[in-house]
Amino acid sequence: MSNSVQFKSAAFTCLLLTAWTLAGCGGGGVKPNPAANQSASKSTSSANESAGKSGTQTPAAAESKPKFEAVELGGAPTSSSAVASAPLSEKQQMESVVAAMQPLQVMLGKWRGTTNKEFKGFKAVEELEWIWDFRTSRAQPALTVSSDKSPYIREGRLTYLPSDEQFQFTAKTPEGTEHVMKGKFVSEPEEFTGDDNKPQKKYKLSLIEQASDQPEAWQVDFDQQENNRYLVKVFRKKGAGSFQLVDTIGTQRQGTSVAANDEDYGEKKCIISGGLGTMTVSYNGKSYYVCCTGCQAAFNDDPKRWLAKMEEADKAKKP
Repeated sequence: MSNSVQFKSAAFTCLLLTAWTLAGCGGGGVKPNPAANQSASKSTSSANESAGKSGTQTPAAAESKPKFEAVELGGAPTSSSAVASAPLSEKQQMESVVAAMQPLQVMLGKWRGTTNKEFKGFKAVEELEWIWDFRTSRAQPALTVSSDKSPYIREGRLTYLPSDEQFQFTAKTPEGTEHVMKGKFVSEPEEFTGDDNKPQKKYKLSLIEQASDQPEAWQVDFDQQENNRYLVKVFRKKGAGSFQLVDTIGTQRQGTSVAANDEDYGEKKCIISGGLGTMTVSYNGKSYYVCCTGCQAAFNDDPKRWLAKMEEADKAKKP
């Protein structure tokens, strides 16, 4: 036999003996040692017990665990209470704000305010106007007010925050300081028949500044008495003290009152806010009503948008 054949025969025999040894076949492998196995089992058990006390696991203990565990998307519970609602679209946000602000539209228009407090021997008189602002933020429209003579609020922005379910009023003082207040109705909007046998509206909205880096915090209450009259009450608080009433401004409407019900609007319904139209805008030879100069400006900026919104609302009313 050649050396090459002898080498291959020896290698095959060695490989075969190794396989028998590992498999324990024919009794030629390494015989189990019960004592050694028992010792190893005790060692593993002892190690696992020790690991349980220390909060860690040995490899042997880890192998007994499933290799794959159920996981939840985002690592958060999937219960219905934990699922966040989808954010509102720009259109949904705008519609939610306008719907919540409907009772406050009675303030639209021009007013004359008189303070109860005297300044240098005279009560302050101011001319102010409330209008809609759809231009600053389409998703967050607001009723805005401005007055160049007010001793308290030169500019104001009143809107509704759907995520907070409350109103927000930002007031700018004659000194340029801003106070941001939030709140809800303390007296819900109520419709009643006035002495003139016309529908009237009243409510009370209280807005409070919760946190401020200013020396004092503000509170402003809008107390609507009827369609043509409302009160503005200004409170201030310093440090940890309580709010103190500073002044009450009595406000009287200039001109025509705003109707309280949609039935009273007829064809004069504002194409943008849904309030009573007091002026007209035109597009492609056709006229439409708007309730204030703010809505007039918004329509002129993008008439197709508001006409599409009107058509969509009209379709929704049809059965």
